Amino acid sequence: MAIASELSRSTTPPPDTSLRARQKRDRLHHILDVTEDLIDLHGEAAVTTEAIAEAAGFSAPTIYNLAGTREQLLTTVMVRSMETFRREVEALTRGTPLERGAEAVRICTGIFLTRERLYKDVVLRLGGPAGVGSAHEGPTPDQVQIGLMREAAAAGMLVKGTSPEVLGRQIFMSFIGAMSVWAAGRMVNEAFEAQTLHGYYASVSAYATEPYRPRLEKRMRRQARKLAQLPQPA
Repeated sequence: MAIASELSRSTTPPPDTSLRARQKRDRLHHILDVTEDLIDLHGEAAVTTEAIAEAAGFSAPTIYNLAGTREQLLTTVMVRSMETFRREVEALTRGTPLERGAEAVRICTGIFLTRERLYKDVVLRLGGPAGVGSAHEGPTPDQVQIGLMREAAAAGMLVKGTSPEVLGRQIFMSFIGAMSVWAAGRMVNEAFEAQTLHGYYASVSAYATEPYRPRLEKRMRRQARKLAQLPQPA
C-alpha cells in the first residue's frame, strides 16, 4: 500500500485555488526563500523581521500578515522542508517497508545537511520536534515511520504483538535526539547520518522476525563502526 494512501486521511478542505490565494502563497514562498537565504548568510539571531521585509520588498506588517510571528515563520520554514520530505518519500516504490524506512531516514537527514547553517539555527531556536513534527498537509516523519511499520507488521516482518505506533515513534525520537546533538555542534555531518541510521536499525532489529533481523543487525553494526571512526567536535 502506498504511503500516501495509508497515511493521508486528513479532513482538511481542498486548497483555495483562486488567483488571490495563489498570489498569497507565492508571496509567502518568496518570504520563506528570503528568510532561508538570510539565515544561511548571517545566522538566525541576526535576521530580524525588518531585514526580511527589506530583502523581500515588503513592509514588516505585510510579513506578519502573511507569515505570522517570527516563531511561526521559522516553524513554516521547517514545515516546508517536511513537504520536500513527503514528496521524496512518496516517490519510494522499491524495497520492503523496512528498507523504505531506512531510506526515509536518509532523505530526512539529507534535507537538513543541504543547508546546514539554516537548519541548525532553526532547530536550536525552535527545539528539535518543532516543525519536523508539526501538523501540516501530508504525513510527518513519525507518521511515515508508523505507516511503514504497519506495512512491515502486516507482511510478517515484525514479531507478533509489536505496536507499529510505538515503534514508529521510537524511530522518530531517535532521529530527533541525533538532530538536536548535531544542531548543537556536537556531531559532524557524517556522524549525524550514521547516528540516525544506527538508531533506525537498532530500533527495528529489536522487533524484526527472521530472516530480517540478521540483516538489520549487520547494518546497525556497520553504522556503529562508522561512528567509532568519525571525529567528534571538542
